[in-house]
Amino acid sequence: QIQSTLTIAPGERVALQLEVILNGQPRNLISAFTIYSNGRITSPASELIEIGLQIPRGLQSASEIDLGALPQVSYAYDEANQTIRFTTDPKALRPVTLDGRPALAFAQPSASPPGTVLNYTLFASSADRDGERIFDGLSGGFDLRTFGEFGLLENTFVARMGDASEDFTRLDSRYVNENFEDASAFTAGDFVSGGFSWTRPIRMGGIQLRRSFGLRPDIVTIPTPSFGGSAAAPSTVDLYINGVRTLSENVSAGPFEILHPPVIYGGGTASVVVRDVLVRETISTSQFYASPQLLQTGLNDYSLELGMARRNYGILSADYDGKLAGSGSWRTGLSPNLTVQGHAEITSGLANVGGGMVTTVGSIGLLSAALAVSASDRGEGSLADIGFESRMPGFTISARTMRRFGDYNDLASWTEASTHHRGKLVFGAPREVDQLSLSSPLPWKGGSWGASLISARYDDQPESELLSLYYTHELGPVSLFATGVKDFASDSGDGLYIGLRIPLGARTSGSGGVSRRAGGSTTFVQATRQQEDKPGSIGWALRLSPSRKL
Repeated sequence: QIQSTLTIAPGERVALQLEVILNGQPRNLISAFTIYSNGRITSPASELIEIGLQIPRGLQSASEIDLGALPQVSYAYDEANQTIRFTTDPKALRPVTLDGRPALAFAQPSASPPGTVLNYTLFASSADRDGERIFDGLSGGFDLRTFGEFGLLENTFVARMGDASEDFTRLDSRYVNENFEDASAFTAGDFVSGGFSWTRPIRMGGIQLRRSFGLRPDIVTIPTPSFGGSAAAPSTVDLYINGVRTLSENVSAGPFEILHPPVIYGGGTASVVVRDVLVRETISTSQFYASPQLLQTGLNDYSLELGMARRNYGILSADYDGKLAGSGSWRTGLSPNLTVQGHAEITSGLANVGGGMVTTVGSIGLLSAALAVSASDRGEGSLADIGFESRMPGFTISARTMRRFGDYNDLASWTEASTHHRGKLVFGAPREVDQLSLSSPLPWKGGSWGASLISARYDDQPESELLSLYYTHELGPVSLFATGVKDFASDSGDGLYIGLRIPLGARTSGSGGVSRRAGGSTTFVQATRQQEDKPGSIGWALRLSPSRKL
């Protein structure tokens, strides 16, 4: 419908700038249109998208779109008021996007002035032995950092001083340069290699290039569910996650879509409530499962290392394996419900490669599976790993099983193959591992419990089977906790720990407890002051027990 006295010569056209009214609601837009002598009106696709109209797939490549070609859309041009009114079916509208996360835009951080900082922790102890006060020694952990536009230089070490000896052990020395634009970090020096739950990362000295999503808070790494609907009239849209309202927005009539809702990890229920001006409500409910083990579709994560494996960390300052080794880990999101993984390791006499996947099981849990193979001078072998987790509002359960076949080796076992303790291989890969854990809140307020069972079998070491139970309870500001451990392979591993914690100030707390193991019982009381993350802040801890005083 055109209400116009405008005269246009045959074959000519006139450009218009018109106010847009969509389904009776002003869009507060002035958009570009072109009217031809035959009454046909066109507009660029970008203008129609901004108005909120859905562009059919066959017309998306056109530079100008005839308004008459839009399905389920009618329009009226009013020359006197310089307006154009669109009346549409809801299906002809583009969904209004509601973003459930804070608006975060990437901004390259400004260069910080150069500086040097030293963080340190000191520990001293003394004890009564046969009625005589004996000073056990003084030790400290130190973290020295120098930073600037060039990056970060860091050196960490521990020092010990006692009556009979003094000792100094270097821990890590490294240079780190972070690239905020592509969320990556380069390290030269000491680092821990990347990997997954089915691999065994090791400490190395060399170079590492890895993804560091922590540099980019604007990037959403985990697949988040999207929820949609349609409003028949201007309405308020509320999103509830597990009964808690997490978003409330006003929308005009038409479809809408909620992206990046603030979901919690695990399974949950989302309810979208649409309420119009007449307080009429429509409610739609759906289930979801979110996990940081999944990546957004098309997003990649990686870690690449080249160097030498490090041994006896914390004992010797520079014990590196003499052979060059390489390691690489990579994962990518193939779909919102499927992330695939790849991992490879190589050094003299050893090659190891494996792949895995993580996928959702409906809305109840997460299933992971991996398979790796190795070939070495000692032979060939393989590893299979399967896991499942379910984090629901009322409980959490996880299970994992791993089996090693043949002469399977990785960098962890290969580079530590000569390290033995009491004639047993210390770092040999376990032949079998089974894990099961459960936890849930208790019916009474503030209480929770959990249990974990871990069983491991080795080629050259005793079998290990541990059952642990814990209980916590919050009574106002006071925290009560108890932990018990049962070692089915040896009674010497059994233990029980019961304690409480009481806040004494903003950053100060007191705690006390009793622990019992096969060797006897120990009681203690302790006062702690947390250190703040700012220069000059000091934290401390004082601990007293019948046999030792600090």
